[in-house]
Amino acid sequence: MKVHLRNAIEMVTASWWQTKPSTIAKCFTKAGFVRNTAACNQDTTSNDDDEAIDVDDVWSDLMRNNIVDQDDTSEGFVNDDCDDIVCEQADTDEAIKAAVQDRGDEVSDDDTNEEDRTPELSSRDALDYVSKLKVFCAQNLSEKALQYIIAVED
Repeated sequence: MKVHLRNAIEMVTASWWQTKPSTIAKCFTKAGFVRNTAACNQDTTSNDDDEAIDVDDVWSDLMRNNIVDQDDTSEGFVNDDCDDIVCEQADTDEAIKAAVQDRGDEVSDDDTNEEDRTPELSSRDALDYVSKLKVFCAQNLSEKALQYIIAVED
């Protein structure tokens, strides 16, 4: 189903102008935002201007004004975006189980796990790594990168 942007804006605008303050008050009451429901009920019931609108009449008006196509249905229009993903999907049970199994049996909040620590290197080992890095730079990278490594080595 395709609705042109301008037609959608016009429908939203028309809906907004037809919305009455009592409708909004009833929504807040039903959602539980109003604590004193007795006072609110007096206001909303005394001004009961909300009238039921026949969906078929509205849909025929939309088709007559070429806002929707003749092939479209009101149910399709209402449910068109129900399957659209509008937020991040929650992990499934399988993904959670896999993550827990990868961690193993150890459950700890301590971030100082001995396996995660970087081993301490001797000066000799560090120089060996720098030499290997120099060879890598000479073979794969630019002359400037090689000059930086030589400067580190010195």
